[in-house]
Amino acid sequence: MAILEICHRVVRTKEIALQWEKHASRFSRKWMFSMYAKKKLDEDLQPREMIIDTSGFSAADSAAVEDDRHLLEAAAAADHIIITRDDRLQTVLGRHHSTKEILGAFVWINPVRDPRSVLEAF
Repeated sequence: MAILEICHRVVRTKEIALQWEKHASRFSRKWMFSMYAKKKLDEDLQPREMIIDTSGFSAADSAAVEDDRHLLEAAAAADHIIITRDDRLQTVLGRHHSTKEILGAFVWINPVRDPRSVLEAF
C-alpha cells in the first residue's frame, strides 16, 4: 500500500499484464486499478529482447527461463529491478555459470520475504 503513496511506478508489458490477470487476487486487482488511476502504471514500455543461452539446461530450467523471460526483458528496458514472489527464475539463473552475469545485472526483490526492501531499493 505504501507504493501507492510514494513515487514508485509499475512497468507492465502486455505479457506481464496477461500473467497478472491470470493470477491476480481481488486485492491485487484493486491495487493495480489504483495505480492506474494515479497514473503510476507504465504500459507503453517496449521490452528489450534478451538472448539467453540455455544450452545445457535441464528441460525444467529452460522452461523456467522461457516462462519468465518477459520479466527480464521489461526490467532491462526500465530500471533493472524485478519485484516478484516467484524466485524460480532467479534460482535457475544462479544455478548456471552461463547466466550468472544476467542474474547480477538485476536487483531481485521478493516482497513477501522482504517487504521493506521494496521501499528501500529505490
